[in-house]
Amino acid sequence: MKPLTSYTCRLTTEQAAALEQHLRAHAFEFRTVPYARFAAAGNQLTVVFYASGKLVVQGKGTQEFIEFVLEPEILKEARLGYEAVLNPELLV
Repeated sequence: MKPLTSYTCRLTTEQAAALEQHLRAHAFEFRTVPYARFAAAGNQLTVVFYASGKLVVQGKGTQEFIEFVLEPEILKEARLGYEAVLNPELLV
């Protein structure tokens, strides 16, 4: 199976604040992106949190970031790999 290189989800304000704090603590480089509350790059990935509440993670390090940072530390739940359980209507 090909590794995941792009991921999108919605975050609450609290989750976004926790993610931004994590990125700053781990030396991600922040930059300005139109319509984004924050955007950062590092560890073979780019993370952008938009004013709409949508988070976009892209790059070679996406899957590792989701499995070891986003899900356990920010979302506090496992989503990756559970699409058939969480949203079975998407598979029809």
